[in-house]
Amino acid sequence: SLTRMCSIEPCSLLQQSNYDCIIIVGDNPLHLGQNLSAFSKTIQHYCAKNCSIMSPKSTTFVPCSESVAPAGRLVFAHTGPLNRDFDDSRSLYDAAQRGIELAISAGSRSPLLCRAWLGSLPSDQWSMDLNNLDRCIALGALQAVYCPLEVREATGNRNAALVGRLGYLVNQEDDATAALVAQRFNFIRALESGRQLARDIGGSDPERMSPGRIADRLASEFGVVSNGPVVMEIEESIKPEKYPLMAAVDRGSVERHRGKVVHLTYEGELNSRADAADRSHVTLLLAGKGVTFDSGGLSLKTGGSMVGMHRDKCGAAAVAGLFSLLAQLRPPNLTARCSLGLVRNSIGSGSYSPDEVIVSRAGRRVRVVNTDAEGRMILADLLCLQRERALELAEPSRARLFTVATLTGHAVLAYGQGYSIAMDNGPARRLGVAAKLQAAGDLIADPFEISTVRREDWDFVRSSGPYEELLQCNPQPSAATPRGHQFPAAFLAAASGLDKHGTDSKIPLSYTHIDNAGSAGRMKSTPPTASPLLAVAMRYVLPRLSRCL
Repeated sequence: SLTRMCSIEPCSLLQQSNYDCIIIVGDNPLHLGQNLSAFSKTIQHYCAKNCSIMSPKSTTFVPCSESVAPAGRLVFAHTGPLNRDFDDSRSLYDAAQRGIELAISAGSRSPLLCRAWLGSLPSDQWSMDLNNLDRCIALGALQAVYCPLEVREATGNRNAALVGRLGYLVNQEDDATAALVAQRFNFIRALESGRQLARDIGGSDPERMSPGRIADRLASEFGVVSNGPVVMEIEESIKPEKYPLMAAVDRGSVERHRGKVVHLTYEGELNSRADAADRSHVTLLLAGKGVTFDSGGLSLKTGGSMVGMHRDKCGAAAVAGLFSLLAQLRPPNLTARCSLGLVRNSIGSGSYSPDEVIVSRAGRRVRVVNTDAEGRMILADLLCLQRERALELAEPSRARLFTVATLTGHAVLAYGQGYSIAMDNGPARRLGVAAKLQAAGDLIADPFEISTVRREDWDFVRSSGPYEELLQCNPQPSAATPRGHQFPAAFLAAASGLDKHGTDSKIPLSYTHIDNAGSAGRMKSTPPTASPLLAVAMRYVLPRLSRCL
């Protein structure tokens, strides 16, 4: 049941008989382009009688004979205009997803995706490379065919995907060789493989993906071996002497929910002939929040807000998916190390409580104010570990530290659904880490917004009392607190000791906090998105592969 599901294969129109539906993604059904001229007359005839197909973002099933499209199934997925101020690559992604969903509802199990000529494409960064457009369409379609892990296991079907075969029409005007086309689709398949691992972990219920069972899932993915592309280490218990803040969160759990820490390491080959800055060697040091269920602890979630909290592990899930991608593609000039804190925030006789003062791994005295702010407790110790790893490097300036977490409801309130938020410290801002992540995400329908950690955020977490140095939170929910997603980034930097490595220090360290609460997917209704996996891969992995991809 853990086997990979439906993949995607490039093909030509001569191979369309292998499929049972044609899905055309385009911005004008009357202008499909030379590559799809075989369908123009049928669609034009339909347009003359049914103007609804012309509506932006409509998805239309076009009746036709089997001589026109296999099994008489033809779908046009309208992207809408692509050249307005607010249009971006998600128009293609969303259209492909809608097209696949309609094809499946019409009985298709082997659809073929086609990109029409796009007359409204702007001269923007996201649209200038046709490969980016194809990636967005392919990944939108693959999101639609994902089948949850529990469903695959319950049906006993090792290949329970909604479709059995998914094809993508390669533009005949593209002069790419067959080998290059194969490499491009291998990248798409690797992205999707990483997303599937992230969705399996992030979307599954809190018993199916308890800390121990997540560790088992990752062991089946990477193997606890020392000679694979990704080396995995599992800490079977959370030791207070190593991770004091995280261990406090773990105290309330019963034995079967006891926390774990998983470390993953990828070492790419060094290539000193890199000809651009974004291809030179860099070390990614990531900490992922993997809260398998968040009750709020003693600061109990009320009013039904506990429902959906099994998705509070989507930060760690996305990071794990990134390492699946690295294991398959093996990009050179890239080292990546991550630590995933897999913990359940339960209520029990040993639960940590407000008013406790706990000394972090970095030696900072932290006053607990709100046990529902458990994510930053988990991440602070792991971020401290990554800081230590960065300082061990021969060139700490090549390190890029990240925390990735569904951390705050305020992130959703501030920017809405569908957006990750990146917050740089001073050294990261000088390097443009968040800005470059945002640009990469725009290329692949994985958008970022950028927030700034200000002096008010630092003032918020500093304590004036004699007992503690830092306040973990305030008693209110983040969504009811001004700057509710920014001040946790200040807390993470301070509690981990990274505040000693700002722009004014002898050893500045680049640190970016990513809050993916708004982008991971709606908590209850749809499969997770694995965001920000795609944007991180576009920023750090793709440039280190063949530049023609």
